[in-house]
Amino acid sequence: MACTFVGNLLAAEQLRARVLAKGESRLLKVAVLEPGGKLAKGQVTDVKVSYADYAMGYVGREIRAEASHYDSSWHLKKVFPLDGPLAEQANQDNESLNKLANERLTLTTLGVGDSVPEFGAIDQRGNYRLISQLKGRPYMLNFIFTRCAAPTMCPQSTRKMAELQDSWREQKAGQLDIVTVTFDPEYDSPSIMAAYAQAYKIEEPNYHFMTWTNEQLVDDLRFLFGILAMKENGTINHTLTTLLVDADGKIAYLEEGPDWSVDQFIAEAKKLQK
Repeated sequence: MACTFVGNLLAAEQLRARVLAKGESRLLKVAVLEPGGKLAKGQVTDVKVSYADYAMGYVGREIRAEASHYDSSWHLKKVFPLDGPLAEQANQDNESLNKLANERLTLTTLGVGDSVPEFGAIDQRGNYRLISQLKGRPYMLNFIFTRCAAPTMCPQSTRKMAELQDSWREQKAGQLDIVTVTFDPEYDSPSIMAAYAQAYKIEEPNYHFMTWTNEQLVDDLRFLFGILAMKENGTINHTLTTLLVDADGKIAYLEEGPDWSVDQFIAEAKKLQK
């Protein structure tokens, strides 16, 4: 009986709201736009969020979240911004990406010399970003998810990316951004990605952890890059591909699998510096 009561108490409700103001102690004041359970449309209420979500620039913006009521307060998790600068363009780019993926008649994946298609995503700072914003400078691109527990897969890839970034900075080799897209946008909200970056001591502005409001973007990118992923037993089993993209947006070098070399990618990236 007690377990049933607690389960009902903590049941999450989908919510769309506009953030009106920030209060103290991780409180946000929101106006409900799309009701969820006991929260009525137009209702203004205080909600508690994580430290990472509280730090986001969500005031004045529309959000989607899961809301649970406990300890006499509403608590939000899986918070995603639904508007903001570049949001409309990001959605348009992703619609075009989906059309490209659907029209691709062969299973031939994108490889060296091919252009990375336009797409948009939300970074770990809660900002909408377009991959086209990186035109003019090279960048690394890979895919992970934050709950990945296989030590030789996502955790190792992220450690290598952090090592590559540190080594690149120490060598003062020029401009090089890093883009990491999640396999698991259903769970990996911007604040989850921010916490993940912090756990790996990644704080540089040129490192972009990317997520999206649904799985379509990731599915389309995986298809185009030939990356396999399958949800199984509460996790995601997947392959890995790590790419280096040149300043013109074309794939310059790639390696499949987790055993790629930091030094090799640095050597290849140096060839792209103008």
